[in-house]
This record gives sequence, structure tokens and C-alpha cells, in this order.
Amino acid sequence: MVAGTLVAGVGNYAYQLLGGRALGPEGFAPIGTLLTIHFLAFIIVLLPVEQLIIRALTIRGGLTSASTRTILATVSATAATAFLVAWVGRDRFFAGDGRYAMVAVLVVLAHALFVAGRGSLAGHRRFRAYGEASGGASVLRLLIAILVVVLAPGPLGFALALAIGPLVVLLWPSALKIPKIPDQQTAPTRFLATFIMAAAASQVLLLAGPLAAGALGAGAAVISIVFVTFTLARAPLTFGYNLIARVLPPFTLLAEEGDEAGLNQWAARLAVGGMVVAVPAGLLGWWLGPPIVAALFGEGFRPDAPFAALAAAGVSIAGASLFLGQVLVARGDTVRLATAWGLGIAGAVGGAFIGTADVSHRIGWAFLTGETTALIALALLATKGLTTYEMTKRLFDVAAGTTLLIVLSPVLGAVALAVRLDSKGPALFLQERIGKDGKVFRMVKFRTMHTDAGEDLHHEHLSGLETDADRLKMEHDPRITRVGSWLRKASLDELPNLWNVVTGDMSLVGPRPLIPLEAELLADSRRTAAKPGVTGYAQVRGRDAISPEDRNRYDLEYLEVRSFWLDLRILLETIPAVFRDPGE
Repeated sequence: MVAGTLVAGVGNYAYQLLGGRALGPEGFAPIGTLLTIHFLAFIIVLLPVEQLIIRALTIRGGLTSASTRTILATVSATAATAFLVAWVGRDRFFAGDGRYAMVAVLVVLAHALFVAGRGSLAGHRRFRAYGEASGGASVLRLLIAILVVVLAPGPLGFALALAIGPLVVLLWPSALKIPKIPDQQTAPTRFLATFIMAAAASQVLLLAGPLAAGALGAGAAVISIVFVTFTLARAPLTFGYNLIARVLPPFTLLAEEGDEAGLNQWAARLAVGGMVVAVPAGLLGWWLGPPIVAALFGEGFRPDAPFAALAAAGVSIAGASLFLGQVLVARGDTVRLATAWGLGIAGAVGGAFIGTADVSHRIGWAFLTGETTALIALALLATKGLTTYEMTKRLFDVAAGTTLLIVLSPVLGAVALAVRLDSKGPALFLQERIGKDGKVFRMVKFRTMHTDAGEDLHHEHLSGLETDADRLKMEHDPRITRVGSWLRKASLDELPNLWNVVTGDMSLVGPRPLIPLEAELLADSRRTAAKPGVTGYAQVRGRDAISPEDRNRYDLEYLEVRSFWLDLRILLETIPAVFRDPGE
């Protein structure tokens, strides 16, 4: 499926480059307009139709009559709209040739068959065939375009290749055999309508840059720079539009099984992934964006580095949002999907007023803030079964944890190097800990012990604890390295816990996670009612110097009165606590 998607993406760009070279700027103008009509119809309308089919086949094994009627009405309305746009604009875009209006209709109808066939393949989990159909359509379109260029070069024949290519899906006869099932208590019209609204809003964020630049008073040169920069930056999304068909069926099965925790975890992973990847994407955009645009389009189209960085970072977040939105699609909750993208547009409007004199920078900030707002809204709206406090806490954990990982990356690198130089073995250490609801997870931290150190000594220490004054942690532990002793005293060995915070196993604030033997010693399951934390109430009251009973008492006190403001207070108190002697 991935290979077919790559072939499809490369073939699409090759088709456009061939047309530009063979037809020239004037001859390619009608093709550019048709491609725009096709892209908008495909992403805003036809792709939601494909996902409706995938979801219906995954859940029920077929389409109801109501769903079929909704799809046919939606496709017919889209084809009619494409005809009207092309017909009304025939003098301006097609040199008065009304035949292009009919080509626009053929393009929509052919791609409607295409998405129906691909949706059937993905719904029946035939992902390889889905990839072959995607790549085959692109290759067939390119071959027809080459034939046109060789035999009878002209924009009309070149345009017909756009309509004929997707018919390659007919090579899989079973693709269009979608079983019919009796009507059920479903609302396909509402589902598809709100889905289309969400898709339209998402495309406004991606495509409105040049229009917004013009509205802000930019000249023709800046508008062109904005257009080509966003065009290249959006290239990875071309692959994403095909690959979402791979994640929708398993997400749908999770929704049907009622596995809300699994969907919540995927939502968190995708949101965090988008935020994390945005940083290196922005740096690559800053470094490589301007020379790549200049090499492909000419020196006059070169964007400045800040704008290229904003565009690249925004697109990486948009990609995460594309996949995260499938959690809501799987649940059939396209109203929330549309709401999230509506909030994204509101965020973009606010970002456009960030104080900068450069119009392209304002467009870049508007794009980044809009996509970030949409991603956060999608993450919150896709999370079920959490209280307002838990959602706020999770959002804060993701934002603060990601920021701290980035800001502290030089410190993390220096500590990792010190650990490696001090003793043999890896810099990081994974240890099983008890998490929320008693689930075991692997906590990551810097290694502070020799690699040949066993657990027998620690187990012997724990089994000998009898009084309240005893400590869970051993004093003068002979297994600890020289650097490890310093790291523990400064609590720097816990910094990699931030990764567990970002991935969702831990929170910034909460009871410290215990190893299984320590949990057995305390024998109190109440402390696992919340996610374990990097710091907590017990840590700011004495760190490892307090007894097991006191630690448990402090943790239970926190769980009874926890709030977002208490979490902030504990975080602030953690700073001086780190510099105090553990026994104070």
C-alpha cells in the first residue's frame, strides 16, 4: 500500500511537470484549472465518500439503500457544481472552449467510481490492492499524457488523461461489488454533510494562503511565492490522503468494540507526534525550503527562511490532524470533526494578526496557529471518558513535556554522554513500573547503576523493611556509578521520564510509579487511580528520605484534593525541592 501511494504521488507530480513542459504556460493554464477543480472535489467530497464506504463495510459489511442514495446525490451535486464552475469560467480559464466543462464532469464521475472501488478494497482490508489501484491510476494517467504529447499535443487531450486514469480501478472487478444491506437507524446524510464541512474547513487552512496574502495587500510576487511554497510543502499530505484508508478500519473496529481507552491513546500519540515532528520539520524548512523552491521554480520564487519554516511546521501538524481525525470518523462523530476544523480557522484568523510587517510571515503564522488549534481541538474532542480536569491536565502534559524535551535536549545529550563515558553500557535504562489502574509500563530514565548490578540486593532491602522510619530507597547503594550518584542527587536521572509523559504513560504530577515489588510492599491500590508523575506531593515533602507509609499517605492526600492549580503548585515547589538535601 505504501509503495502504491509513493507511485501515485510521484506520478501525479510527473503528470503536472510533463504538462508544463509540453504545453507551456498558456497551454497548461486549462490543465491547472481542471486540476484545482479535481483536487477540491476529491479532497472535500470524494474522499469523505470513500471513508463512509470503508466505515460501513468495516462495521456492517455493506451499504444501506439510504447510504447509497446519499452518495449518489452527493456525487451528482459535485459533478453539477464542477460543470457550472467550468462553464461560467470558460472564457477566463478555458479560452471559451465549453468542452472543458464536460471534461470536468467526467473527471468527477470517474474519480467517484475510483473512490468507491478503493473504499470497497480498504473496507474488505485488501490494502495491497488499494495501493495497486492508487499507483495504477497515476501510471495510466501519465502514460496517456505521454501518448497525447507524442501523437497530438494539446491541452484537451491532456485533460482527458485526468478523467481516464482513475478507471484503472475497473481492473479489480470485485472492487465495485459492494453488498447491499437493509436500512438501519443511521444518518448517512448528516454524517457525510458534516464530514464534507470538516474537509472544506481543513482545505481552507491549506489553500487559502495566496488569497489571504492578497487580502492583506501583498503584491503579485509575494502571492506567487506563498502559492509555490505551500504547494511544495503540502507534498507529504498527498501520501497521507491515501494512507488514512489503512488506519480507518482498525480504528472503526476499536470504536465498535467500545475500546475508548485504545482510541484515546491513539489520539494522544498522533497529537504528540504532530507536535514533536513539527520542530525538525520547521528546521528542515528553514534550511532546505528556500533553495528547493528556487531550484524548482526559479530564483524569483525563493521564500525567506522563516516563512518556509512556518509552512513546513504547519504541514507536519496538518498531517497529524489528518490521521487524528480518523478517530472521530471511526466513531461516526463528524460533527466534532467539523467543530475542530472550525476552531482551526478561528485560530488562523487570530494568527494572521501576529505583529509582523512581512505579509508572508503573517500568512505563515496564521497557517501554523490554525493547524495547531485544529490539532489540539481534535485531540480534546476525540478523547472520551475524561473529566475537564483530566483533559486539561493531558493537554498541559503534552505541551509542557514536548517543550521541555526540546529545550532540555542539550542537557539530555550531555548527561547521556557522561553516563556512557563513566561506565560501560547504554545511557538509558528501561524499568517496569506500575501505572494507572495497575497496568505495567516501561519507564525510561538515565542509567545510574553498573550494567552487571543485579536486583537481589534491592529485593533483600525491601523485604527487610519493618518500621515507618525505613526508606524505600537504599542508602549507600554499592551498585550506583559515580555519575549515577550525582544524577540521583540532582534528580537528573528522571529527565527521560518526560518521554513517558508525552506518550501518555505518565503525567508531570502524580504519585511516583513504583516497581512491582514496592507496590506489593505498600499494598494500596488507591494510589493507581491516577497516572504516575515525574514529581508529586510526596517528592516535594521529602523525596526518597520519607518512609513508605508517609509516601503513601502523601500520595493519597494528593489524589483526594488534586486539581490543576495544585499540580502547578507542586511543579513550582519541585524546583527548590531538587536543590534541598533529600533528608530535609
